[in-house]
Amino acid sequence: MGVIFRFTNLAQKPYWEDETLSALRVNGYQVSEIYIQSLRDKIVNRDDLLQLQKPAPDKNLTETISALATHPEHAPLDYLLLRSWVIKVSISVWSMRCLSALISLLVFPALYWLCLELFDSALVGRMAIALTAISPLWIRYAQEVREYSLWGVMIVVCSAALLRAFKLNRWYLWLLYSLTLSLSLYTHILSVLVLIAHGFYVLIIDRNMFNKYLSALLGSLIFFSPWLGIFIYQYQSTKSFASWLNQPVSLSILGKLWGLNLSRMFLSWSPEYNSFLVYLALPILVLIIYALYFLKQTTPIKTWLFIYSLIGVNSLTFLVKDLVFGGQYSRIPQYFFPCYVGLVISIAYLFTNKLTTVQNKVWQVAISLILSSSIFSSGFNAQADTWWGWSEFDVYSAKIINQVSEPLVISDGRLTTLLPLAHQVDSETKFMWIKQFSALNINSGEQTIFIYNPSENLLSYLQEELELELDLIYQFTDMSLKVNLYKVKRNFKPIGFSFDRDRGNCANIKLGETEKKMSRSTITVS
Repeated sequence: MGVIFRFTNLAQKPYWEDETLSALRVNGYQVSEIYIQSLRDKIVNRDDLLQLQKPAPDKNLTETISALATHPEHAPLDYLLLRSWVIKVSISVWSMRCLSALISLLVFPALYWLCLELFDSALVGRMAIALTAISPLWIRYAQEVREYSLWGVMIVVCSAALLRAFKLNRWYLWLLYSLTLSLSLYTHILSVLVLIAHGFYVLIIDRNMFNKYLSALLGSLIFFSPWLGIFIYQYQSTKSFASWLNQPVSLSILGKLWGLNLSRMFLSWSPEYNSFLVYLALPILVLIIYALYFLKQTTPIKTWLFIYSLIGVNSLTFLVKDLVFGGQYSRIPQYFFPCYVGLVISIAYLFTNKLTTVQNKVWQVAISLILSSSIFSSGFNAQADTWWGWSEFDVYSAKIINQVSEPLVISDGRLTTLLPLAHQVDSETKFMWIKQFSALNINSGEQTIFIYNPSENLLSYLQEELELELDLIYQFTDMSLKVNLYKVKRNFKPIGFSFDRDRGNCANIKLGETEKKMSRSTITVS
């Protein structure tokens, strides 16, 4: 069933901003390069934008690595695998997501191995596989063109490899651990939290083994040093990319987001913020606390401390950062994959013990509720147009825009906020990606223009300088995001300006003049 959920309607869900970034980098494009900047301040076809999501003949592996190196916080392994995949298979949305879904299947045997190392129990491994197979959270990231599917696998594999090496103390097993840890680091830079958790565990359980761990760690760091050097060199720019995560958020909002992330381990049926899911986090939190308590009471320290270390180092790093120093790192669910691994194993151990040692109908009902809720959520979302975090606002915006013949969409946002919308709208849609507001010259006519999520500066320019009347026809809001779609209320023809390099002057570009009737009522999703 989990396999079916992972591969159902892969192409139906909308591309969201981070996935379009993945496609850009895999294909060797950098947002700062001349070709991309040449698309600014002039009217272009939808397919001109989508061309950036496809391999270019002049882009080779070197360009891909260079593009990845501009954002070294995203380690390259998954993206290089994806590049090889699309070259041999295809560049379609389905194909790119299919690789992530295929990789996600490897977490099942990896979890089974890890549970054998921890508990010497095949039953716990099977329960962990069952919980992960139908978990909405694990399925959500198994269908995304990002590194998190592979990272989840590598966290489990390198953890199992450590326990195996720790147990048998063979040099080749420590070498295997060093290799898997290196691959984990090359998958996601946050694997450093995993190696810290592993080091803490080894130091507490058997200090005599700590030198072996340090040797394996040194080997993995040497192997990872090329990318580590790039990360250090680009640290200031990387820090600026993530500056929004340092912006303070109220504790009430953070608490609600933590609740959502917890509940989505087992239940998630809505793409928007849903307060009911926050309330469901309370019984799930109680279940987690009891599972961790039960684990500590019924297993030796070498078992429970490993899971506690994996959960504690990961979760406390981000919670302390946000609560003490301010920020919102802890709102990002994919940063907590090491924690999710520990939690799912703890709950699997609890459920297995309650089913096999206690004939208690309360536990049977509780386990049935968890499993059925996950199946319901994953089955429902398999058929839905979108899911949480998948640019649901672009789906609704595109439905409005597609009601109009030959529309023009104007935006001064990031290119990567336009690309998801470009994937959703009809091919006749035109775009104008504005940097210089003076490039906008609007005269009377019948051209239909939408203003997509404009900045305050662009909104002010359109309303005050150009004296346009704008109608807010759609608005998406949640606790941390607002997206607006406007339509100019009076008819006009836009004239964009594109620089003609041969003539050294500007050429006017005029568009068609057909518009269908559509409602101007504002649609708000919150």
